[in-house]
Amino acid sequence: MILALGETADIEVVLDETRDPVMGPSDHVVADWITERIPYTTDLKPCRCIGFRRRSDNQLLYGGAFNEFRGRDVQYHAACDDPKVLTRTRIALLFGYPFEQLGVTRISCVIAASNSRSRQVVEGLGWVYEGTVRKFYSDTEDAKIYGMLRSECRWL
Repeated sequence: MILALGETADIEVVLDETRDPVMGPSDHVVADWITERIPYTTDLKPCRCIGFRRRSDNQLLYGGAFNEFRGRDVQYHAACDDPKVLTRTRIALLFGYPFEQLGVTRISCVIAASNSRSRQVVEGLGWVYEGTVRKFYSDTEDAKIYGMLRSECRWL
């Protein structure tokens, strides 16, 4: 289902409200779009996704995927072609899903050590650096682990 946020008439939310407990049609579209953009990511499925796209040409500008739900924790993956789309209201929507709808205590995010841009974005949003996993992606690529606790989330 597509919902308009009303902040910007040309940007709409891509959010699948199907009753399918695993994935709906929009989840597949957004997950594939994210996978094309994140190095070392081959498959996010099954997952639930939230995207933002330009209404005028249906071009996705942002996609966030939540997978590996463990009750207290869920993994988060994201890609963004236009950071301007991440307004306070949209960021609140992104954090609201795992913390309010899923009821998790924390969200985890793993980022390639060489991806300094993504690391800066998550740190700016309030994620906490939790450690390095050596040679996680390849013999030359470590991973940085970030976490966000519900109690730390300033977007709710």
